[in-house]
Amino acid sequence: VVLKEKEVMILRLLCEHENEPVSRETILDRVWGFGAYPTTRTVDNFILSLRKLIEIDPSKPRHILTAHGVGYRLIMDPETEPGPDAG
Repeated sequence: VVLKEKEVMILRLLCEHENEPVSRETILDRVWGFGAYPTTRTVDNFILSLRKLIEIDPSKPRHILTAHGVGYRLIMDPETEPGPDAG
């Protein structure tokens, strides 16, 4: 799998915060920088692209999950992912 530079940067950031939600704004700041003017939709599009590359079924992601109202989080081992009621 060949990744674009921004995709690698997003994955690295998500790995640094594995299992924790990372906001779209944080992704924008860390990957594009303060001087750039992309929108949060840009992040969504890159996440979609990453899901197509690494997920078995991108429509049912198991690794790059949406943290509703926040951003995204990376789950390396979906088998150990706590259920929705876990603290």
